[in-house]
Amino acid sequence: MSLGRALKNPDSVVSRFIDTRWPNWDGYRREVRTHMAQAATLKPSVPVPGGHWSLVGTAIDYRIRYYFSITPSEELIAYKALGRAVKSWTDRFHPYSNTPDESDAGDETFELDCQRSEELIGAYWKFFNNLQDFLKTVKPIRQRLSTDKERLLAQYCGVLARLDAYFRSQKYAILAPVNEAALRGHRKLLALTTDSEVEDICILSKLFYKQHAALTKQPAVLNPEFAGSAIVGGADGDLIVGNTLIDIKTALHYQESKKWFRQLIGYALLDFHDEYKITTVGLYLARQGLLLSWPLEQITRDSRTVGKAERFSDIRLHFRRALRKNAGMAMRDWSDLWEAEHGGPAARGTTPRQGMELVGELRAQHSRAVRKAIAPIQVRSRRKRRGRGRPFSDLVD
Repeated sequence: MSLGRALKNPDSVVSRFIDTRWPNWDGYRREVRTHMAQAATLKPSVPVPGGHWSLVGTAIDYRIRYYFSITPSEELIAYKALGRAVKSWTDRFHPYSNTPDESDAGDETFELDCQRSEELIGAYWKFFNNLQDFLKTVKPIRQRLSTDKERLLAQYCGVLARLDAYFRSQKYAILAPVNEAALRGHRKLLALTTDSEVEDICILSKLFYKQHAALTKQPAVLNPEFAGSAIVGGADGDLIVGNTLIDIKTALHYQESKKWFRQLIGYALLDFHDEYKITTVGLYLARQGLLLSWPLEQITRDSRTVGKAERFSDIRLHFRRALRKNAGMAMRDWSDLWEAEHGGPAARGTTPRQGMELVGELRAQHSRAVRKAIAPIQVRSRRKRRGRGRPFSDLVD
């Protein structure tokens, strides 16, 4: 389970808590609708077969974050997707192996990728190296790039979005075409981001910088994770600028705005220790260039609080206690992790605390196995690159 899945399930502790405290978002939704109606909306230039515009939404998340800072590759969700794939390949015949999707166990594509895993690891290692070299050279922080460099960065973001989608969905079918392109070469991998997707990402990137360049000068936390993320099976936001938690949306319409507010509140509630000092939550509507924000104090006043004059920190404490007191959810949380990592249910009588400790131990074993598998390929990659020009230079010129 993750925060997103918990919010989709009306019977989850997260959904019940938020919907009890905030049963009516109509006023906020009307505000969003009014602003969206008054703004010009940048629609996709051409329809995309297969409904891949969700990938553009993820890609523009990555692109906008690069205006603030360059995140090391190993900290990206997309990079963690590679780690998950390597784990599935290297553990294929491990007694506790479990593919991202159980139906992939007999899939010919998955079996073939297991056999050529070393070649795939090398291809992805080259991709992330090239990405970091490119970013260090073009320096996208707080500045517009030339057209050619912006388009190339959009291609990189499109690939990152595909890896990100695999990590979150755990469906190997999403990763398979990316693997095939990676094996055919760096250019083919970048070409996965279609011309129409590249154009859309570049237009949205230009709009963000035109409207909100000043925002990039403020301190920011990119892709933040929260203290309570593990309890719900994972929750990471888009970015925090100053004390404002911002979620980026590429929607054409406001219909799903209730879901947006529930997600923002979920993130803020999971910041158990007030680590990020969030005082405001906001939406950046990328196709309209709009940044809308609301103080948490206002949202707190609009909630159905248990006591009088509660602060948001009080509500957060009630939320934390609700998660911890609900033994059923606690069992599901750690047992979901166990089955994902261990390939089968835990023994009867295992407590949530014991389960989480065992999951942590197993993950550490997998991490060591992944590092061991990648290490010799990293060495060979470095040797090949010595004495050569920057590997992306011919793609930029």
